[in-house]
This record gives sequence, structure tokens and C-alpha cells, in this order.
Amino acid sequence: IGPITEKSLGMTQTAIGEGADLVVWPETAYPRLISSSQRQLPFSVSKPVVMGAVVRDATVNKNSALLIDKDQILSRFDKIHLVPFGEYVPFQEWLPFKKLVANVGDFKPGEKNQDLLVLPDGKTKLGPLICYEDIFNRSSVRHAKSGASFFVNLTNDAWYGVSSAQEQHFAMSSFQVYQSFIPMVRATNNGWSALITPHERISVPNFSEQIAHITVPTAPKAPFTFFVWTYPLMEWIWIFIFAIAAGWKRPQTKRIFFRYSK
Repeated sequence: IGPITEKSLGMTQTAIGEGADLVVWPETAYPRLISSSQRQLPFSVSKPVVMGAVVRDATVNKNSALLIDKDQILSRFDKIHLVPFGEYVPFQEWLPFKKLVANVGDFKPGEKNQDLLVLPDGKTKLGPLICYEDIFNRSSVRHAKSGASFFVNLTNDAWYGVSSAQEQHFAMSSFQVYQSFIPMVRATNNGWSALITPHERISVPNFSEQIAHITVPTAPKAPFTFFVWTYPLMEWIWIFIFAIAAGWKRPQTKRIFFRYSK
């Protein structure tokens, strides 16, 4: 199964041995293609795991989050908002550009009406946000309206290298929690892994190999926040405000200089 998967499985068993009920791996953590018809994996886990993998669906690839238990794939959620020039080339019939990431093929987006990942208890619903989907309000709002118990963000921030962009991505991700009041579990390969709630952020520093034990505060379904209930009204209001601010012309003050001569 390869050294990467073996390391992930070793850390997973350690976490389960310390009481974990659910383990979350980062985006594309499983380094082998999985067929869309495949239901069994070449390894087994004793507790549910959400992992990122590339799924081969007919002739196309999809960046997916898989919910697995034992050696079985229970369900999957395909990434909807792909990275332009990273996972696909827009208008590639007319544009001469190539993808920034080689050797991974073109990806196709998932359907917008996909079901959430439901844990074996039949009650806990996970709202997957793959990679930079955690900055799109429409993704988190869709999951909130579908009854997500908490968001699960699987991301690969290797794109950014050693830069402030990783922390910026983490900060932007937090807004989905503040707007919906739904917690988020964030698993990254070298970025900021964290639990984000409306009241706190518990994070693991980037470029560190750690197992983060966190308790996700889930509660009976609460009423939608005003942002979720009225979406996309607030988004359009802010766009309107920014447009006014951008076009606002401040009155120019004229400076008058006097010269005095004796």
C-alpha cells in the first residue's frame, strides 16, 4: 500500500487507541487511483475515517472525500469548485495555457446536489469542503441547509510553500464557521490543521507531524443563522457596498501658498 499510506494508518491506529471515534486525513492523502465502482480497500481501519483520494469515474478523475469503515468505502463526496489551471484549464479548446500541476490529469467537478457523508451512527452528517472550497460561501451554506453536523475541510496547502498564504487560507476558512455557527474540522498535509468553532480556534502549527485530538461540539439542529437563511442576500449587499466604496471620490482639497516679501 506504500509508505505514505502506512504512515497514515500508523497514526490512525494511534489516534484510535487513544479514544478517537473519527479520523480525518488530508486532501488526496491516499496516493493511488480509486475506481468509482470500487467498494473495498487494501487496508482496514477499526473506526470511521474520512480521507482524500482521486477517484477514477469512467474516463475522468474526481478529487473526492471518502468515508471508510473497516475496509469498505461507505460513501464519497466529489469536489465541486476546481482550481483553475491547477485541476483543469478553463476554455482549453481556445487557450494555449497548460495546467500548473503536471502528471495528474484533468479533473471534473462533482454534482451540486450530492448527499453529505453520514457516519455509521446514522445521525452525524459531515459537510465536506475540499481544498479551497472552504472559502466559498455557497458551499458551506449548501451543507448547512442539508443539515451538516460539522464541516470537514480536507486540504493540501503545499501549493503555497513556506509563506503567509497558509495562515491566510486558515483565516479565510474560519469565516464559514462564523457565518453559519457550524464547527469545522480541518486536516491538511502541511498547513494549519484545526478545530474551528464560533468561539475558538484550536490549531496545529504547519509543517509539524502531529495527531490532533479534538472534541467537536455538536448539538441538536439549531435554527439557521441570518446569513444562511438570507443567502445570498448579504453577499450581494456587501458587493454593492464595496462597489460604492471603490467608486467613491473624495473631494480634493486645494492647497494655497502665499509668498510674503519685505
